[in-house]
Amino acid sequence: MLKSASKILALALACSALCWAEQMLNLTLYVTKNYMAIYALGGWTKDFYYRAAPDLYESRYISLHKEKEDDAGHIVWALYSEKNGMLDSVIVDENGEIYSAVGRGEGGIWPPHLKHKLTQHRADKIVVAPLSIFDKVLKELHISRHVSKSDTTDIFIILDPNRIAEPDDNRETFLNKVRTYKPLMQMIKDEGFAYLTIAFSSDFDENKFDYSDVAILIQDIYKTLELEVPPRRERTFIQPLSARDHLIIKDKELLEKINKILKDVLDKDKTTIRPQ
Repeated sequence: MLKSASKILALALACSALCWAEQMLNLTLYVTKNYMAIYALGGWTKDFYYRAAPDLYESRYISLHKEKEDDAGHIVWALYSEKNGMLDSVIVDENGEIYSAVGRGEGGIWPPHLKHKLTQHRADKIVVAPLSIFDKVLKELHISRHVSKSDTTDIFIILDPNRIAEPDDNRETFLNKVRTYKPLMQMIKDEGFAYLTIAFSSDFDENKFDYSDVAILIQDIYKTLELEVPPRRERTFIQPLSARDHLIIKDKELLEKINKILKDVLDKDKTTIRPQ
């Protein structure tokens, strides 16, 4: 999988100026159509695998347990409260850990016995349902933030066409897929992250999504996710994520392109409204 700092393209998207200062890279969420991972404390977490699947409640992105990357995976189940016939909140124990377990049978399609793990009686209705990858990732973000003792309100999110879209997807199809991550973005904001910075990888497919139009594409992603463009800050070179992973911008022409795109995003955000 591609997760080195050398593969994160500055050009992408701070949309208005992310400072690219070191604190901006303290916490990074890497999103693909098959897994998510978190960068914190100088390294990456394990991959959190998932897939889209309908269940009794709605179509959701559900967590998968895999022994290795090419496994089909087994569904991970968790305890949820139910409200008005819909899943409400994932239930955690006194230590904040999610009550979860891998499902039984082929692919984990049968729910495990979890309700007996509850240490106290609850008046609300409890159900066993596939664990949402959004709940899993939010929990891991909370842990990473707590362990690092960071009070940052910034998070860097790598969410680009190469990782989300299928080869034959067009721009609108890609944006529709981006929209499915909107609940996760709201959960991250509710966790206390005020500034979400969207980014692409450096192997962004310029043939499908022309660089000349990248400012509008970035703007559309923010609007699709109903996110505000982060405020302008002092921009600096990207800092290395670790001793061996460096992304230092040395090409003056590239730096000029980055500054132009950031300016274009700001200008378009003020003057352009594109229908979704």
